[in-house]
Parts: sequence; C-alpha cells; structure tokens
Amino acid sequence: MNIKEIVKTVEQTQSFRDFKKQFPKAYFVHIFSMTKQPLQLGYFDEDSELITIFDVSKGVQNEQSAPFREPNKKAITPLDI
Repeated sequence: MNIKEIVKTVEQTQSFRDFKKQFPKAYFVHIFSMTKQPLQLGYFDEDSELITIFDVSKGVQNEQSAPFREPNKKAITPLDI
C-alpha cells in the first residue's frame, strides 16, 4: 500500500469524518513510523494550533498535541503527496 492509499483509507473512517466536522480546516502534515509501532498520520488545525494523530492500524484518533516548531514561526505547511 502506498502513502496516498494509506491517507485515503484513514480519511474514509468514521473517526476521521467526525474529526473533520469539528476541525474542517485541518490538513495532512506528517506521516510517522517506528519499528513495531503502528503508522501514524498527523493533521494540523490552524485555529486550535493542534496536531491530531491518527493510528493507521486502527483508523482512530489517538491524541492531540501542540506542534514542535521554531520560535516565531507560525506556518506549518501541508504535506503534498
């Protein structure tokens, strides 16, 4: 499965659709994987300034957290796949 298919699969879950209703401006910003850990997709919402992580293996929202970024940098750009 390629990255575009993975993103599409997560974005078709009910959990993701519910998330987009609450955060309609959120956009895809990262994909992350560690050995023996589920693949994760991150979506950033500018209004709340939070990144929401989705566990690909379960297709569910895991957590929300503030992004790590350089001081005085506001923009987090979408990941173009």
